[in-house]
Amino acid sequence: MEKCNFVAMINAIEKYDAEVERWSDFGIELYELPICELTWELINMYLEEMFNEDGVDWINWYIYERKSIITGEVLPCFDEEGKEFYVNTPEDLWKLVEQHQK
Repeated sequence: MEKCNFVAMINAIEKYDAEVERWSDFGIELYELPICELTWELINMYLEEMFNEDGVDWINWYIYERKSIITGEVLPCFDEEGKEFYVNTPEDLWKLVEQHQK
């Protein structure tokens, strides 16, 4: 996968997630519908086909856990030596997962 396609994919996933979340502001929980579950299943199947387990873990972390639920701010990561770093953009994420492509 090329970087530009990866960035476009992550941006599309984030837009999808934001749209589903927006509907919950109106009391409509799309996350509970089979179509939403199927979409996430397809996304995960694709990610698992393209990346090894570490790559998929980083991508899922970026999508679901990177931002604080309370404040919305980006949370830090820590490397093997305990040094703090941030993954702010899909381009930053690409730097982490490029080496984990199958």
